[in-house]
Amino acid sequence: MSGLVGTTHTQSGDVGVSIDTAHAWCRCAGGGSPAITTGYNMKSITDHGTGDYTTVWLTPLINATPLVLLSADIAGIATGSYQPFSPTAVQTQVRFFHRNDTVTDPDVWSMLCLGG
Repeated sequence: MSGLVGTTHTQSGDVGVSIDTAHAWCRCAGGGSPAITTGYNMKSITDHGTGDYTTVWLTPLINATPLVLLSADIAGIATGSYQPFSPTAVQTQVRFFHRNDTVTDPDVWSMLCLGG
């Protein structure tokens, strides 16, 4: 995985548009008012309730089924689970769970989108 802008990959052939480059990433503040604190190609977050968000890419991805990876600090103990739902070329929904399997808002979370 090159991950570098300005490099090329034989599968894509386009400089800076390689399929092995991160197409979107973010670090977000969780809680009752989620916000993108830093990121790339991230347009917005919609809060659907406790621990349930939809993130929207600023520029749609070329692949309709990207790989979305998450990490989160849940309840200050860095345990629990999280999963993306139905990632598409324009958005993905994510949910976060406390270690007791209840849906919860993370304190902070990060997301990486590959293969877009």
